[in-house]
Amino acid sequence: MTSQPTGLFPVADAECHAKGRQKMHGLALYISHVWEAAATTSTSLCRVHGMDVGTERVALEIAPALAAVRTLDLEVICNSQRICW
Repeated sequence: MTSQPTGLFPVADAECHAKGRQKMHGLALYISHVWEAAATTSTSLCRVHGMDVGTERVALEIAPALAAVRTLDLEVICNSQRICW
């Protein structure tokens, strides 16, 4: 099935469009990992400091998601627009 360029940043080049779709699927997977990490974050209440939230797992899971967003921006969106900010 042939995909047509749609959305805010239409990509006319088929190879670039396929790469963008692949990276978007990867980003969706990374985002689900971040949400799962956030939902299972441990918390405790400290009398001195208040709420203590263990965010290490969230930080570890968010790094690949941020890298995927930047890669998608540089390799797909900027290349499709021919103007990069």
